[in-house]
Amino acid sequence: MTTADPKFVTVSVWGRDLHTISFADRDNYELYEHQGYMPVGLQLGGGDETSLTIDVETGMIVGWDKEKFLEGYNQLRDMDDD
Repeated sequence: MTTADPKFVTVSVWGRDLHTISFADRDNYELYEHQGYMPVGLQLGGGDETSLTIDVETGMIVGWDKEKFLEGYNQLRDMDDD
């Protein structure tokens, strides 16, 4: 068994179409909530799967791209508003 500390932790969840994703502002006021499948554009998986890898040292999501996330968020809101 190795004694090295982990560098990354990956969380993968299979959730069918039962995801609830809440978006809040800096005061934790809920801006929007989506229920259903995980949207692909949010960089958190897609469809039935939620998956992300976290850098243990920084607590940051590996490969996170804020601009891509915001683009996916805006597309999701537009689709749900229809």
